[in-house]
Amino acid sequence: MKKRISLLVTSALLLAVTCHANAGAEDIPPGYSDFGFAERCDDESAKLTTLEDIACSSESLRAQDNKMLSLVEDVRAETKGVDGETGKALDPMGAQQKEWRNALARACNDAACLSVAYAARIAAIHKEWSEAL
Repeated sequence: MKKRISLLVTSALLLAVTCHANAGAEDIPPGYSDFGFAERCDDESAKLTTLEDIACSSESLRAQDNKMLSLVEDVRAETKGVDGETGKALDPMGAQQKEWRNALARACNDAACLSVAYAARIAAIHKEWSEAL
């Protein structure tokens, strides 16, 4: 059952990335990352997106978001930099995480979906980026 749910979430995320690769980023004001959904929970002036509101309403979702963002920052600390030949800024984890967030913003609309997506993303980070952790 978990594999089926994970496959459905993954399929929905891939479709959303294809259709809406940059959707959702405009919702994040300056000063905040666009990597997760619970970062602005304590900002009383914030106009939260639907998934931010869902993430902020649950301690367990906030904990999952914090765990995921901690992993993202650990990987970024090891992989972010500047290409020595081109001088181009490199942030593969940052780019991947933004794509994940933007896709999820269009694919999920409830706490159950968000919880499954967090668990899948945390597992994917561990699997794909294990050498950087």
